[in-house]
Amino acid sequence: KTKLNEFSASIKKELNMVVGKAKELGVPDLAPTLTPLGEKIGVTFESTLILAAAAIAAVGLLFLWITGLLKSLIPAASICWYMYKSIKALEEGEQAVTVYLMYWVVLYFLIIVEQTPFGLILKTVPFYPLLRLAGLSMVGMPQTGAALNLFETLTGKTACTSEGPETSSPKTGGTLLTVKIISAGPFPSDSPPDAFVTLTVVPRGGKANEGVEGLQFKTRVCKGSAQPEWNETIKMRPLASLDADLVVTVLGHKQIGHSNDKLGECKTSLADLEMDGESEKLDLQMDGAVGSTLSLELGISGASTI
Repeated sequence: KTKLNEFSASIKKELNMVVGKAKELGVPDLAPTLTPLGEKIGVTFESTLILAAAAIAAVGLLFLWITGLLKSLIPAASICWYMYKSIKALEEGEQAVTVYLMYWVVLYFLIIVEQTPFGLILKTVPFYPLLRLAGLSMVGMPQTGAALNLFETLTGKTACTSEGPETSSPKTGGTLLTVKIISAGPFPSDSPPDAFVTLTVVPRGGKANEGVEGLQFKTRVCKGSAQPEWNETIKMRPLASLDADLVVTVLGHKQIGHSNDKLGECKTSLADLEMDGESEKLDLQMDGAVGSTLSLELGISGASTI
């Protein structure tokens, strides 16, 4: 028994020496740890989910391809996307709605053509469904400019869009009226509007509309600002006569189905502007908006040709 106790004590002493030496070397714990299998093989829970989702998507696409549903699903998804973009453009007052309008024109033109004997010929073209989808996508993307070029070809007019700081009106030649909408306000800060500006050239004396007279031009929507700033230039040509008024209206944009709020309006006579190639900055008091002003720059060039 004494020898057994001595042996046990020596074992404990040796173990204590090993533990002490390990602590000196910076090893915190000698007990073996069980590492999760995922860490051992380098696979995490997130990566497993991604791989599973990719596998399910691949199987789903393969099923749609085998059953032939993919050919109808892709065009349907594309149409739903452009329906959404068209509605958003209308809600936000974007003048790029012209792009989406041309998309629908081309789409329904193709649908009509495909119902004719010529459509049977089109369907024999290799990869026609993909070519059709690519062509429609090119028309429906504002970045390509294809829709605006098509609009100009069909109508002979230049579409007025708000994609950049400067927009143009129909046709070329004649007197050019340049209007730079700078800012407006102040409006109530407790409920700042989503404001945009419309411009209309109104002829005097009951004259028939010519050129840009009677057409309405519109800026982009400046959202949630009591002192909205646009710094957007609109060029209107041709201007048939300086015997006209420029009506500038500031509106608060509302959702589809609701009328826009009229925040203020001002009118200035183009006949009072004596300039050719120069611009004049105006700060106009707006009717219907107490204490609010509209800042803009007006310029007329080519007035001597009238």
